[in-house]
Amino acid sequence: FQDPKAQHLVICMESKESYYLTKGGAKRPQPRLLPKLKGHLIESIAWNKTEQTEQSTGAILIGTNAGYICETVIDAQEGLIKKKLYCVEVYQLMYDMTGSPEPVTGLHMELFPHRSGGGEGKWFVLATTPCRIYQFIGHVSRGDVQFQDMFFIFNDSVKIQFQEIPGTLKDSKLCVWPTNTPDPPSAFAWLTGAGVYYSTLIFGDQEPGESLFVEKNLIPYSVVSETGEDKDGKVEWNQKDTVLPIGLSLTKFHCVLLFRDKIVAICHLNNKKVFEEPFNVRRNGPLYAMTTDPISGCIWTHGKLNLQSYIPFRESRNVWRIYLDQDRFEQAQRYAEGNQNNLDIISVRQAEHYFKKGKYEDRFEQAQRYAEGNQNNLDIISVRQAEHYFKKGK
Repeated sequence: FQDPKAQHLVICMESKESYYLTKGGAKRPQPRLLPKLKGHLIESIAWNKTEQTEQSTGAILIGTNAGYICETVIDAQEGLIKKKLYCVEVYQLMYDMTGSPEPVTGLHMELFPHRSGGGEGKWFVLATTPCRIYQFIGHVSRGDVQFQDMFFIFNDSVKIQFQEIPGTLKDSKLCVWPTNTPDPPSAFAWLTGAGVYYSTLIFGDQEPGESLFVEKNLIPYSVVSETGEDKDGKVEWNQKDTVLPIGLSLTKFHCVLLFRDKIVAICHLNNKKVFEEPFNVRRNGPLYAMTTDPISGCIWTHGKLNLQSYIPFRESRNVWRIYLDQDRFEQAQRYAEGNQNNLDIISVRQAEHYFKKGKYEDRFEQAQRYAEGNQNNLDIISVRQAEHYFKKGK
């Protein structure tokens, strides 16, 4: 597990022993055993971008395969690693339907911005398991164990905010976007057995037990299998034949899914597949994992015999059309990128939308939209208004 700035690296072994490596401190850094983490099989880490330095991770959260969320601090300075390191279990997530603990497959922590009215020291923690996603909001203490008080209220007086999506996917994953800015992320994607759960995030004046999720969307895996449409407009797809993905990356407009034999990109604005690249598994072996460089945005995939990179290029070029089809005209104009032909199409469609919705009262607005679209459309304005005139019997 590596932090987004590539300053700290935690290596967890199947023996439940963890090692730490940093580029700070010694000139020739060597992996060092973290004795306080022994006995924990780490599944995820939430890095603290507010407190992190080259010499220290600051207070970070660790998710284990036993369903525990632990807090720890790792200091990179020589001779201080044993003295400074601690590991405290601050919360345990709910068991699954069989009564077994669920692994914490995804963790992300974020400080509320001051402009949101959250005040100083108010944090948001997002945690996922293969079947559930949890939201934690609260203030942290200034003591040695900062997040213990925040999680304690969810055991005592505050009902925890979570959502359950049943499925059989074991290798669940959580991604947030963007990752290369000091501001909080504006969206996230969660890989589940039923599909990719996507939502935007709004950091406002939420209190413990409330939600930051807005514009939630579950992208089904049937989208990946789409090869065409039948006469009724229904996609031919058999759920029994579904192969679940093993990896996930998130960009501004797309969810990128990794399978053993291919990589697929789906636009989360309309749930449409826009890219697919198959791999020759017999010749090169299967794909194993996918990760995203948080600074450059480059997506890396690796398999048994190959390593490949993908760079998202002009992924917003067709976004204006998607927003237009959804009657979201302001967003469509924003992503038209100054193309006058596209702006004309948007203006005409917006005027047509006003007429269909019966908004005849705002005639100046209609005329303005038609005129912006094309000066030849002025005669259409007269016809439309005449139709309304005789319809009303005026």
